[in-house]
Amino acid sequence: MRCAVVSRKYGVDSLWGTGWALVLGVALLWPSGLAWAGEADEHEDEDDDRVVVTVAPAPPESSSEATLDRQAIDAAGVRSAQDLLRTMSGLQLSQHGSEGKAAQFFVRGFDAAHGTDITIGVDGLAFNEPSHIHGHGYADIGTVIPEAVHSVRLRKGAFELDQGNLSTAADVDYRLGVPEALRGSAAGGDLGWPGRGRLWGVVAPVEGDERDVLAAEVVADAGAYENRGTERAGVIGQHTIGDWRVRGALSGARFGLPGALPLAMIDDGQVGREESLTPDTGGTSMQAWLGAVYEGQRDRLDHQTSLDVRARQFDGRENFTGRLHDATYGDERHEFQRGLSVVGAHRGRLELSDDWAGVWHAGGGVDWFDQFDDGVDEQGEPHRRHRGGTGLQGQVHLAPGIEGWVTDWLELRGGVRLEALSFHFREDEQLGADRGSELLGVIAPRARVMMYAGDDWTITAAGGRGFRGPQARVFAGDTEEFDFQMDATDVRAARGNITVVDGAEAGVMFSPDRQLQLSTTAFGHYSGAEFVYDHVSRLNVDLGATRRIGAELAAQYAPTEWLRMQGHITAVDARFVDNGEPIPFAAPLEAGMMVFGQGPANSFGGVQWRAVGPQPLPFGAESAGWQLVDAHVGWKHQGWELRLNVDNVFGAEWNEGVYHFASDFDGDKETTPLPTTHVVVGHPRSLRMQVSYRW
Repeated sequence: MRCAVVSRKYGVDSLWGTGWALVLGVALLWPSGLAWAGEADEHEDEDDDRVVVTVAPAPPESSSEATLDRQAIDAAGVRSAQDLLRTMSGLQLSQHGSEGKAAQFFVRGFDAAHGTDITIGVDGLAFNEPSHIHGHGYADIGTVIPEAVHSVRLRKGAFELDQGNLSTAADVDYRLGVPEALRGSAAGGDLGWPGRGRLWGVVAPVEGDERDVLAAEVVADAGAYENRGTERAGVIGQHTIGDWRVRGALSGARFGLPGALPLAMIDDGQVGREESLTPDTGGTSMQAWLGAVYEGQRDRLDHQTSLDVRARQFDGRENFTGRLHDATYGDERHEFQRGLSVVGAHRGRLELSDDWAGVWHAGGGVDWFDQFDDGVDEQGEPHRRHRGGTGLQGQVHLAPGIEGWVTDWLELRGGVRLEALSFHFREDEQLGADRGSELLGVIAPRARVMMYAGDDWTITAAGGRGFRGPQARVFAGDTEEFDFQMDATDVRAARGNITVVDGAEAGVMFSPDRQLQLSTTAFGHYSGAEFVYDHVSRLNVDLGATRRIGAELAAQYAPTEWLRMQGHITAVDARFVDNGEPIPFAAPLEAGMMVFGQGPANSFGGVQWRAVGPQPLPFGAESAGWQLVDAHVGWKHQGWELRLNVDNVFGAEWNEGVYHFASDFDGDKETTPLPTTHVVVGHPRSLRMQVSYRW
């Protein structure tokens, strides 16, 4: 039988050895880094001992766009590249596992699950995995190392021609590189309480392109609570050779999967908030990526062509419901997926006149995957296959458009994205060996208007269609009767068609200078089929048509050369069209603020505040809201940096994830199908000391 069971140590016994080898590889390159730095001694003498906080970042292209530059990234002091997204306007994350597993994303009233309605990638390459066994569009960005990130961009809505499948709510792009002022070589380490250690190294040639970088890390984190541990190692890099860029990454992780705790058991004292009812569940993930990019320019033509190959593997065991469905073996599930994808893309811009240009995006890809979902007993031995098979899915797209100036104060961008998706899936023989194939297409128009009122004001409006392709396995028929724990009139598994999400937004940006930026945006989205990831059935559940209406406000202000402030707030009303009920897990209110800067004697520090309002849950339940404050202080001198991070400064007792479903973790009680609230406990107050040296 094809389902090799995860061992109690979850399989990656060579992870630490691999991780140390990666860091050693970067160390071997450091002499070159020293040589590069030596050519720029004057530059280093000027910059080593000061934290430069001069102006707010460059204005965004639209009122709804959010960007983290390198200053904000450093100020955030995050544990991983995924945590950078927690600081971005309108985007909320929930991690019901630990660092090695993809988070659950929420944006503009969408429960984007692990990537169902948001694409997340690196330098234009989406890392989402359609048809993934753990969740459609699963996006694991654990291979990205924070020190290798030049900036992060979040675009909400699907209004641009380069946004493809699964960009229904938003897309995130990590851009690799190191800004000129920070280039050279650096190495550092983190020690945290409780039980965290991290080593990292980065090389960025001083005389090289800002996009050139090589970084490695090794992480060991015991976790603040039971079964929250993580071990991770990886290397990522990019190098420019003439008109070519070569890029790639290699990473592996081992992580715990603690599941969720019934709130009633916590309140009754049957289990502590720091405990897990499934202490032996967990998983591993591995990724390898290699790609090349060619950029050319000829007369009035600019163009870029890329080709990337990615190999991934996910292997995990998890139990959310105890013994609700199977009193004999329990409800633990073993999910496995491995895949290989090849993606090619081309984009270009041709100047047609002084005011107008033609633009286009074209490309395609193919993705092969092998997957299964087994019920296993307490020893991890399989007793039933729920889902499984082999699939091949592909996509091709062509997106022509035009951009230019109607007048000297009115700019127009628009076009249409044509995309075809193909699916082939064969179920495992023990499930019937059914086969299915399908070819689907979608037409997605997009447009944006920018009106410039003087030098300080910009008015923007945009409209467009996003889309979400189905999962490949739906074309091979159902493999079992699913027990959906949702309160919808018409609950069903994701159907074999493309779901479209039509959206529009209008906003205003005010930027009198580089010190101050203000923006506000009103938005609306309509979806013909709302998908919510059901942790019981392990499927994306179609709950019918929905609409979302909301508004966002964002501000950035640098009143002096040593201080910078930024904040945001998003309010959204998300409801089902048929009955007017709120969409589960869509928080009506989300806000955040960050203040950071430089103090006397080369000191620096900052404070970050985040808050999420109560969220509606299935069956009319509601979660409590939460707010957190993080802070850091530090000191720099002659290349050395010492920093203390305090996460959850006030020791808030909060829940990172809240769900509402039936479970049975008490074998002495008669099983009841009644849903109850379950929580994934948020981290307590924790301390992290970071030491680094740059040369």
